[in-house]
Amino acid sequence: MHRRQINELELHDLFATIGRGIWYLLYVEEALNTFITLKHGIGTPGAVSAAEGEAILEKHRRNTLGKSLKLSRDASVLSSSLQARAEGFRNERNWLVHYLHMHREDLYIDEGRAKLMMRLESFVEEAMALQKLIAEETVAFIESKGLSREAGLRLALDQIRGSKGENP
Repeated sequence: MHRRQINELELHDLFATIGRGIWYLLYVEEALNTFITLKHGIGTPGAVSAAEGEAILEKHRRNTLGKSLKLSRDASVLSSSLQARAEGFRNERNWLVHYLHMHREDLYIDEGRAKLMMRLESFVEEAMALQKLIAEETVAFIESKGLSREAGLRLALDQIRGSKGENP
């Protein structure tokens, strides 16, 4: 077992990977909270005004991932397989946020550092996959309510344009 100080490039990679993980975690939370809002909070198109829908979404955005997953489970928002997968992801999220620092000794051992980086990369990959899977279930729900995927895409593109300062 070879011990050595983590070098500057490795430290940069560690912090960048942690940052990517947190960034994609936020996308998972946003996708989940949007789906909870649509399926549980609103349910039927036109059931609430746009302002009421935004207020419901803002309320859900304040939830922790754990609280959102509990709400999703209780209201059967996600499919059972996706719910289970998301709950496993929450466990990894809790490790990243609350316990990663306890593995700092691993940073001084080549094998430990590699193992830690693989776990972080797996977290990033799982976050990206979960976001897509939640989006797919959201689209299926929207289509089941008679709304088109294209209308949702146009709305999303308009929001992106607005964020960039372009007129939608």
